[in-house]
Amino acid sequence: MSAKNEPKYKMLKNYSISFFKYRLFRIVALKDFETHDGRKVKRGDLGGFIETEDNLSQEGTCWIFKNAKVFAGGKVRDDAIICGYALVYDYAEVMGRSIVHNSATVYKHAKLIDGEVKAGDVHTGPGAKN
Repeated sequence: MSAKNEPKYKMLKNYSISFFKYRLFRIVALKDFETHDGRKVKRGDLGGFIETEDNLSQEGTCWIFKNAKVFAGGKVRDDAIICGYALVYDYAEVMGRSIVHNSATVYKHAKLIDGEVKAGDVHTGPGAKN
């Protein structure tokens, strides 16, 4: 397997939390890389929490930092960054060079492409009522 195809993270099955009705697992970086905004992720760095490996792509430089959580069908792809206490769930997709940070929430089938959702903001899908 070439270095490009090697996974960039793994779920730590022995490091989980309960969040509402979901069991979320901490992730750990398996290789060094840099996010699109210049943050360095080193091999062994702990990331945020995911429910399944479908929540975070192994491709690109997307990453979920420390206390952020992605679950319930939420997806992070490409070079997107989720950080702080941000939440991505309910089949929302964050992709491109997006940043979701602090206590922001992206949910209800929302699609965020090359955007930013800041502290306390909520980004929902079409037809959703906030």
